[in-house]
Amino acid sequence: MRISLDMDSVIAESVLPTVKWIQENKGQTFEVSQVSSWDWIQDTFKLTLPEVLDMYGKIWGGWWNEVPPTEEDITSKVQKLNTIGDMMIVTSANPEQATGKLKWMKKWGLQNIPLVIVPYNATKEALLFDVYIDDRAQTCLEVAKVGKLALVYRQPWNAGLEESSNLIYIKDLNEAIKQLEERGVSC
Repeated sequence: MRISLDMDSVIAESVLPTVKWIQENKGQTFEVSQVSSWDWIQDTFKLTLPEVLDMYGKIWGGWWNEVPPTEEDITSKVQKLNTIGDMMIVTSANPEQATGKLKWMKKWGLQNIPLVIVPYNATKEALLFDVYIDDRAQTCLEVAKVGKLALVYRQPWNAGLEESSNLIYIKDLNEAIKQLEERGVSC
């Protein structure tokens, strides 16, 4: 069983430094609780894709050490998922961001987990994984549509999906572990 574990907003709380970047570069105060859609940055601040990529370059290239994990004890939870199946962390990144993401993974003891880099807005459902743990609603819908298991990491921007046997909300990685163990998923 191959498991795809998303990085941003699933194991790494990258929204917090994003809010910091907005305050420093747009002069606006913005709270995480105000995030209501996946495209909130473009929708709210009218940033172009190059500007968004530049922002994430700053966040992951320069501020990677300030990005907290999404949950306490993230390392043991990720390691537990890795014992359930052949797991890889799958994320979008340019070379600058990838370097910061690798440093972040090392800081949190995840350097032995493979990191798969995909282009921005890539369709992850085409990748050779059986289970996807992700916070992007569109990714989870596409994964479920092709018959794979989508575990939707609950965030304010992915509310409103209709759950089914292969599209299930989880509030944390412990719930992902429980779902996979209950299904008898193993390598």
